[in-house]
Amino acid sequence: MPAPVPVGQQRSAPRAAAWQTLFDAVAALSRRYERLCAAYGGPLLLLALAAFAASRVFVWSLMVPGDVPYYARYAYEARVAHQQGATIYEHFYPPDTWPKTVEYPPLAVDLLALVGRLVPPAVDPDDFTRSFSTAFHTLIFGLDLVTLAAVVAYRLRRRTPLSAVVAGVVTYTLAGLVLKNFLYSRLDVLLGQLLALALVLMIAPGRRTLVSSAVLSVAVAFKLVPVLLIPIWLVGALHATPASLAALTRELARKGAAMAAVVLLPWVVFGLRLGEDAISFLRIHAARGIHIESSWGTVTVLLSKVGLPVSVELFRSYDVESSLSSSFAALAPAVLAGGCALIYGLYFRQARRMAPAPGIDGGSVAQRDPELFKLAMLATVVFSLAASTVLSPQYLLWLLPLGLLMPWGLSHGRSWGLVSHPVLLILAFLTALIVPKFYTSDVLRLTWFGTTLLTLRNAGIVLYAALLIAYLARYRRMSPAEPPLRPLES
Repeated sequence: MPAPVPVGQQRSAPRAAAWQTLFDAVAALSRRYERLCAAYGGPLLLLALAAFAASRVFVWSLMVPGDVPYYARYAYEARVAHQQGATIYEHFYPPDTWPKTVEYPPLAVDLLALVGRLVPPAVDPDDFTRSFSTAFHTLIFGLDLVTLAAVVAYRLRRRTPLSAVVAGVVTYTLAGLVLKNFLYSRLDVLLGQLLALALVLMIAPGRRTLVSSAVLSVAVAFKLVPVLLIPIWLVGALHATPASLAALTRELARKGAAMAAVVLLPWVVFGLRLGEDAISFLRIHAARGIHIESSWGTVTVLLSKVGLPVSVELFRSYDVESSLSSSFAALAPAVLAGGCALIYGLYFRQARRMAPAPGIDGGSVAQRDPELFKLAMLATVVFSLAASTVLSPQYLLWLLPLGLLMPWGLSHGRSWGLVSHPVLLILAFLTALIVPKFYTSDVLRLTWFGTTLLTLRNAGIVLYAALLIAYLARYRRMSPAEPPLRPLES
């Protein structure tokens, strides 16, 4: 007589069967898609590229104002200040309680001033704004096309499976179309493009670690968030073979010193040119509260449904004020630091386990397993979104160019990419519903519908970050993770 099955196992059996059915369905669809790409990959890629070009021309033609009038004011004030022999920090007076305070880092301000220099002089600020808007949208549009072309060319040169290349282009196209209200009217997509460029330089064959670090330093100077990626870059730059602790310590110290010098160099230049004004933008960010669109803001809004007194206040963006605001503001940096430390530790542990890879023996950790490097990088960026007290809708644009480089497949080394493509599209769709569709009518009024949208989107970001960290902890390397560069066949 067979032994009785425990009650717990009886209850979990249907659940396990349901998950297995779902996995089998996804696996079948993935294999069918891969077979389709194997047979018709070239035409499918051309079709995806044509759809990308058409969609981006459409988004550019909309000329969505967004933050562009605000950027135009920076450019206009920078031009006037230059004519008077002053800096924008001496001339710029925002209409609030922060005189002589500029919201953006110096590199972003310099970029806006440069775009303003391309605009013909105009006495009327409104005429200047219209001309600036056209120039700004066209610049971002052009850089978008260059980014896609460069990444696709790199992946084809690397003999990346066409299923991954096509999926990346489709995700990039659809997510950009969904986020059309922000794509070319915000600076943030430039940050994603810089991160994608730094990533490609880091994993490509050859000694490009210093160049990649220089691009990362530009990203840090453009927006401070990429400073969280420096430990990932440091581990990725390590030679994969140091066996002794002493050799590892020496290499960490040497590469860490070089990377610190590269990252700090722009700030030294800004400091010499601007003095303490170079970091004046930090005053505004230090004074920010709990942004209503952040995960912490969502928790606050949910607690308001069970009696917590909450108010919505405007300070550069809409914040939620409650008796828990100061506690959340103090807790958030600790959560961010702890989560990032976990990601760094997991990546370092995986790197120490790494065996030499065929074809690139002696390469860096990032070159020996590009998929692992991409995973650690993406986990860090997504977790920073999940843990931050400020989460604007355009921050999702940081992830879009990275989507072009995600893998596709069911193997353990690539399956995180298979999950990431639909997750990015879902997060983009929910973000587009929150802003601008229901922002004023529901989100700011704290209705149940607006709260549900915020909860779904931010829970998705938190779960996605947790999933990427879990993938990183259980990562098993492909053999090889990404094929070494081979000459193109005629």
